[in-house]
Amino acid sequence: MSKKTMPLLDDEHAMIAELEAGGYAPVKNEAAEIQRYTEIFRESGTKIKRVNIRMTTRDVEKAQAVALREGIPYATLLTNILHQYFTGRLKEV
Repeated sequence: MSKKTMPLLDDEHAMIAELEAGGYAPVKNEAAEIQRYTEIFRESGTKIKRVNIRMTTRDVEKAQAVALREGIPYATLLTNILHQYFTGRLKEV
């Protein structure tokens, strides 16, 4: 089974358009910037922590069906949904 790529977000489309229009300047001290972002990433608490949640059988089956359609594991789907919600990118319809 091949994995599908996720569609680009609006801000990602905007970044691509800006890049193609020559709107970004090269970084002056690339090594220092890489080091700076490496430290930020390490300090941001990106460690993975395992959690257990209780869900109805029906909700788990729905998640599995959607994940199968998307070509990803259902745990990854649920993680992505929660991450999008917590970062404000998932809005109530």
